[in-house]
Amino acid sequence: MHIRENSESNRLVSSDAFLQITAQSGNVTVQKEKKLYLSSIWKFVNSFEESIKIGNKEITVRYVDYYPVAEKKIVSDEKGQPMISVVFLVDGQPVKKILKYGEVIDSDDFVFSFGKEVNSGEKSYLSLSIKDGKFFIVSNRAVRFFDMDTQQSGEIPENKEVVLKSRRMYTVDGYRFVIHQAVLSGRVDVVPVSGSSVKVGESRGALVVELSYDGEKKIVKLLGGGMRANVVGEPVTLDMKDIKLTLSWGAKIINLPFYIYLKDFIVERYPGSMRPSSCRKFSCS
Repeated sequence: MHIRENSESNRLVSSDAFLQITAQSGNVTVQKEKKLYLSSIWKFVNSFEESIKIGNKEITVRYVDYYPVAEKKIVSDEKGQPMISVVFLVDGQPVKKILKYGEVIDSDDFVFSFGKEVNSGEKSYLSLSIKDGKFFIVSNRAVRFFDMDTQQSGEIPENKEVVLKSRRMYTVDGYRFVIHQAVLSGRVDVVPVSGSSVKVGESRGALVVELSYDGEKKIVKLLGGGMRANVVGEPVTLDMKDIKLTLSWGAKIINLPFYIYLKDFIVERYPGSMRPSSCRKFSCS
């Protein structure tokens, strides 16, 4: 449970990971969940098969693979669409966003647009467009940049359209970002990340399953977290013939019948150090 000082919550995140399945056909909805313990070393013990019946037909979910650490990534696809992956620095921490052509990120005082005309009023904005197979950027403010390869910095005047450069950090009115990927025709895939260790509450993994229903089969990658990861699963919804399926894998939210209010949080530290020695919480429900 995460509670800030002077706030309340009744939501718990389970330490166990669950595969949750919801099937809907007309007015009939069927749900099922299974607690999963997955191993990144002995993957042969991960195998499972679950069935759920709706009407007079059966849906089967089979284990295919497990990625201990995974991420969403843009991959090239001839049948895809223009997409970009952008990493913003928010309070010193990287926040990754994937945008399709025509999508916009609109914050309180800044607009980031990809392929859509911007009517920002007094807000700062940066707009990405595509011309002759190339990506261009333009802003109504001066854009500062830092080239990671040459270590050179510079500034792009406001309202001047220039070609987007890779491995370059851009800054507009204090908003810093790097375009990690820019693809003319692609799709989003969930891929394993090698050389990374699992961090509780931060790292996301992926469970790959095969769905079978009425002669049709589909592979689905579920982004979430395994046991003790404390990462809530990201739902995936898809249609298979006459049914709609929603699947997720990871920790689940448990709503308590009461609220806990955190009045104060006190951290005691070792003398002459910022290292915590203990903490005391004061709360009431």
